[in-house]
Amino acid sequence: MTLFYLIFDIGLLALGGYYLFWLSRMDIHARYSGFQLVIAVLVGLWLLAGGIDDIAYVIFVAAFVTLTVLTGTSGLTPTRLISVGVFGRVIPLSRMTAVTLTPFSVADGRTVVIALFTMGDRRLVRLSFASDLQTLIAQLQPRLPQQVPITVEHLE
Repeated sequence: MTLFYLIFDIGLLALGGYYLFWLSRMDIHARYSGFQLVIAVLVGLWLLAGGIDDIAYVIFVAAFVTLTVLTGTSGLTPTRLISVGVFGRVIPLSRMTAVTLTPFSVADGRTVVIALFTMGDRRLVRLSFASDLQTLIAQLQPRLPQQVPITVEHLE
C-alpha cells in the first residue's frame, strides 16, 4: 500500500508544482471559489478519520488537500486562462472563440464583472472579477486573438 501512496504522492506533487508555476504567472485575479476550501476541509477530515499509519499516507492527504485549496484560485496570465477545478484548468487564450462580460453592482456598491469564456469545443468557463468593466476590457483585448469578440451584456 505504501507504493500506491508513493505513486500518488509523486503525481500530486508534480501537479501541484505545475499549478504553482501557472499561478505565479497570473496577473489578473478572479474571485476565489470558496467551495474548493469547503471540499478540501471535508475530504481532508474524511481521509484522516481512518487513522494515520504511514508517512506516505500523510503526504498524500497533505498534497491532496493543498491541491484542492490551490484549485480554487482562478484568473488570467498573459497567455492562459486559469479556471477553477482540478482537471483542464490551464487553457490557452488562443482557444477562445468569444468572451461575454456581464457587469453588475453588488449590495455594498462594488462592481463585479462575470466573464464567460467560450471555446470552440462547446466548453464554457465562467470567472468573476472584482473590477470595473472598462478596465477588464482593456486588460482582455491585448491577450485575446483579434478575431475573438468581446460582448457586453447588461442585466435588466
